[in-house]
Amino acid sequence: MAEMHIIEPTPGPPPDAAPAQPENEPGGAVSEPLPWTAGDKLETLKLRHDTPVLIAAYCATLLDPILAEQCNIRLAADLLAGTVVPPGEIFSQNNRIGPYTKARGFKDGPMYAGSRLITSEGGGVCKIASLLYNVVILANLPVVERHPHSMTVPYVPPGQDATVAYGVCDFRFKNTNSGPILIWSEMIGNTLYIAFYGQKPPPPVKWHHKIIRRSKFSTEYRYNPSLPPGTERVLVTGLEGIVVHTWLTIETERNTIRRDLGIDYYQPCPRVVERGPMKKPVLAAKLQRSGYFWFLKGLLTP
Repeated sequence: MAEMHIIEPTPGPPPDAAPAQPENEPGGAVSEPLPWTAGDKLETLKLRHDTPVLIAAYCATLLDPILAEQCNIRLAADLLAGTVVPPGEIFSQNNRIGPYTKARGFKDGPMYAGSRLITSEGGGVCKIASLLYNVVILANLPVVERHPHSMTVPYVPPGQDATVAYGVCDFRFKNTNSGPILIWSEMIGNTLYIAFYGQKPPPPVKWHHKIIRRSKFSTEYRYNPSLPPGTERVLVTGLEGIVVHTWLTIETERNTIRRDLGIDYYQPCPRVVERGPMKKPVLAAKLQRSGYFWFLKGLLTP
């Protein structure tokens, strides 16, 4: 198993996990034209495998990503690009991209462990899994294995995420189409794109969510003697817990089909605040500065 480390405070701006009520980072379903940088290679693969049609695509822009996280996502996207899933076959992210080790070029990046943010080898590759999940749903393909995060993530809505850990949990789907599926993915700037190409487009698919319950996060305080007296610094802004019910509607030529995806449970992430030393009482400080404190002390001292 990969070595894990709890992220502790470091000098400079603190790393926030996510806001208490996060707004999703820019992204969502996308259509042609896509901003591919390796267009010639992609077109060659589309011709070779007879996959001329964009089935579905999804993107997510990462705001202020950690460098190691960005490197891991870029490496995973490069390993994923060009994958062909034949008809009837099951795709596995762990088999295709993993293991997410330093020996294969992955770095220690951020990831969730329960209600904590930690660093571990390959941290960040869950964004590949989450985008794959969204593309699979929009492509109207069956999901074989999917696991939600322990807490909400900022790059997709609650109920639309997926997490992976090599040897522990995977993201898998089955190609039930009559032809092959070509997967293409690129990290362009801070935006991750994943697209499926095939032989015909799927029916329109729409996500639906209902928040069943929200739970507040707690606040943890840590003493930091290096902070100015009486000051505080927020290390993690906190995440509320959410229970969400998710389902799909699929518009076919004859009717509308509803597909239930079940309920996901996301636990709250504590707000973490550092506190500096206590400030001296205002009156005592003024007396000490004026010298009256020392005058009184001299009178009372035998």
